[in-house]
Amino acid sequence: MSMTLHFLNVGNGDCTIIQLPDGKLMMVDICNGNDSNPQKTNPILYLQNLGYPAGSRILRYVQTHPDMDHMDGLAALFDLYEVTNFWDTENRKPRPDFSLPYSKGKSEDWDAYQKLRSNALYFYRDLSPITSKGGHPYPYELYVFHPTKQAVQEANRTQEWNNLSYVLLLKEGNFKALIAGDIDDGVWEELYEWASENFKVRQLVSKITVFKVSHHGRRSGYCGADWLNLTQPQEIVISKGSVPGEQSAYGNYYTKVGSERLWLTSQGDVVCHYYSNTDKYSIGYQK
Repeated sequence: MSMTLHFLNVGNGDCTIIQLPDGKLMMVDICNGNDSNPQKTNPILYLQNLGYPAGSRILRYVQTHPDMDHMDGLAALFDLYEVTNFWDTENRKPRPDFSLPYSKGKSEDWDAYQKLRSNALYFYRDLSPITSKGGHPYPYELYVFHPTKQAVQEANRTQEWNNLSYVLLLKEGNFKALIAGDIDDGVWEELYEWASENFKVRQLVSKITVFKVSHHGRRSGYCGADWLNLTQPQEIVISKGSVPGEQSAYGNYYTKVGSERLWLTSQGDVVCHYYSNTDKYSIGYQK
């Protein structure tokens, strides 16, 4: 078996496509799904080029949080593909005002999101891996590290929607991918404290293979040196759009892994293959 993760060049947004070891598909967020900008990747066309035509099934779609740069193209995706499990958070975000001059996203994607929520699945922090509806384990391990119920309640109170984002750990063999939405540095501090007090968490997050950092590499979402020292990521991926230099934590990640192990989606789609038979991986920009 093997697993492939695709971190797409979608500009100011997020989209990760995962070909799971059992041959099924998983997606974390979508952005620019209807964008005709040839310099950005259209996730739907990317799926089709991977060999998944319209009508194919996506086992799991995860909406990390309800911001439009993480759900642009949602309506088109669900029109074309059969999605078995839609993950969401129990947020109470009000409908954005799409008539404003600088509003982000499209109303049809928000409307599709609201329809999908009627059958959504909600998950919270748990040290047991996700299983199938029948309780059977998958040929990989998928953990939810965030949100907690308290974090969702707090985000609903403050309307800081970034901080109820999913943080996921996907593990096969010795390969570990840590995928974060848009949580800020305060949530990373809480995650570090949790790991410091829990041996199993420390085991799970040690020696991360690929870390997709939060909030497009912004300084406000920097995980901190303590977390990086604890997890020791081999590769770091930043879903990077037009983040101003003074707001970027790029230098902090660069210092940790160097230029050869720091991957920016602004430079192209980043593809990571894990080969379970040899317990090795490869990573690089899609050619």
